[in-house]
Amino acid sequence: MMEDQNQELEQEQSQPEQEPAEDTVPESDRLAEQKSPAAETARQPAEKPAVTGLKSIPWKKIGHMISAVLPILLLLVAVTVVVHYIVFGSKGEFHSDCTDTIYWAKASHDSGHMLNEDFDYACLLPFGTSLLMQLFMPLFGLSMTTQTLGMLMFLGLFTGFFSLMVHELGWNYRWTCYGATILLLLLNSSKKLREIFWDHTIYYSLSILFLFIGMFLLFRLSNLTAKRKELETAGGDIKKVRIHQWVTLAVLLLFFMLTCTDGISAISIFALPFMAGIFLERLMDSKTKLLAKRNRWTCGLLVALAVMLFLGMKLNAFWAGDIVAGYEGAYSNYVAQSEWLANAQKFPLAWLTLLGVEDIAGKNMMEADSIKNLLRMMVGILLIVLPIAATVCYPKYQGAHGHKMRILIWSHWASTALVMVGYICGLLSAANWRLSPVVGTSMVISLAFLQWAIHDRTPMMRLSGILLIPMALVCALNTVTVFQMPRDSYKKNTKYELVDFLEDEGLNYGYATFWYANAMTVISNSDVLVRSVSVSDTGEVTPYYYQTERSWYKAQEGQDNYFLLLTQGEFDSMTQSANALLTTASRTLEIQDSNNATYHVLVFDQNIF
Repeated sequence: MMEDQNQELEQEQSQPEQEPAEDTVPESDRLAEQKSPAAETARQPAEKPAVTGLKSIPWKKIGHMISAVLPILLLLVAVTVVVHYIVFGSKGEFHSDCTDTIYWAKASHDSGHMLNEDFDYACLLPFGTSLLMQLFMPLFGLSMTTQTLGMLMFLGLFTGFFSLMVHELGWNYRWTCYGATILLLLLNSSKKLREIFWDHTIYYSLSILFLFIGMFLLFRLSNLTAKRKELETAGGDIKKVRIHQWVTLAVLLLFFMLTCTDGISAISIFALPFMAGIFLERLMDSKTKLLAKRNRWTCGLLVALAVMLFLGMKLNAFWAGDIVAGYEGAYSNYVAQSEWLANAQKFPLAWLTLLGVEDIAGKNMMEADSIKNLLRMMVGILLIVLPIAATVCYPKYQGAHGHKMRILIWSHWASTALVMVGYICGLLSAANWRLSPVVGTSMVISLAFLQWAIHDRTPMMRLSGILLIPMALVCALNTVTVFQMPRDSYKKNTKYELVDFLEDEGLNYGYATFWYANAMTVISNSDVLVRSVSVSDTGEVTPYYYQTERSWYKAQEGQDNYFLLLTQGEFDSMTQSANALLTTASRTLEIQDSNNATYHVLVFDQNIF
């Protein structure tokens, strides 16, 4: 049986394999079947279900759009805040100290010279915002319009040159907008900071603007030098870059000379710190040989700047002639050594109050005002700590922009040192606003340090991001504070009420103490000319020549009557001393303002001096 099975198996294997049956379907039909839509559909994978709801929103694209537009919007908000203050809010806080710049512009315009020898200047600042205000003198005269337009131009220069400076420092437009936003809003932290930067410009605020312009030109020159070297290495044409270099250097030297025409104060808080920043950055670079080409070039630049400083001082002396700035000179003197420690102890409170920290004794620390105060205190402390942290990280600033950061740091410390010498050893400690140059440079260094830490993704990146939060919150508080100032904020300013009263009485020339006189003249657009006098405790009335011209106290041609505006206290002093002016006055008027303060106006048929 096994043999039969084996024989059958051998027969099956010996038979040839049969070929498969021939395909009887015509080729044309088969191709038609392959090309038919039904066949194609059968081969395609099933479609994914449509995405609906939140998943359908292109979040990534929206995020990119927000990150591109948000910085610009924030900067526009910050600029709008300052513009709102200059145009509207400042009128409620306007006083005679705010008139310095416009009175200098008026004095120069009247004399046709940079400085007016008949005017008694508080300080000599021929190169400043007064030049901008002179542009509007022929159109609007000594008026609030001229004042407002001049300060708006200062704001434009301040914001523009800060942006240009940090652009040359390597910031992209996002960081530039964020930095400018924080800077502008932090400078609205207190009434006094607003006054220093947005109500008028003297050496405190000018020094910060000069820093921005000077550093922009210096950094631009550095970038052009680097670009020229790249072109030389690549064998490119360097002619245009070389011309650009020389033009930039010439503008820097000319600008530096003009800033030094503003005298010892501008030299102390801008020119010397600027030069110190350049010198110390090279001195501390031990990796570069002492006589290397880069160091020789820097020495040449410093010599040129020193020559410009000398020429600027000589030009100042030429313009000034015999003019003496009493206010500026008085605060350049030493005080007794016994007062130095007390002056130093004033610094912490002066620093914090300048940044908006208020005295709110008795309030609970969990109340809204207390929390606002704590935020402002945090920012005040950060503005001291962050420049120190930036200095500690000094060796880490590398790359194309590292040396620029190092120059900024040294300039800040040089300016701070000079201001603190005057603060501790001199009379600067008499008022907190004299620390404003240090506040300004501290803000710049703090922002530059945080930008570096975040942009370069250092180990401090996250902490730096957190430290920006209190700054952002204080910026928000300052925004609310300024926007809460109504457009008619002038109505709460007594000086506007007094001007209206005098105009209604037909009085347009007279005298009042300084804090009323100059401000009322500007507020009235020179329709009421009020000249400054001093009223002593014994009731004696004498001319007060600070920020005035001597000719203003003489009898004015075509003037039929004169007035003397007095507060209740001044009127009482004159009454107690039986001042003769009380009996020679043709009439006496009385006004009570909206704050229930009483003023007296003595009217005379002739000049009282």
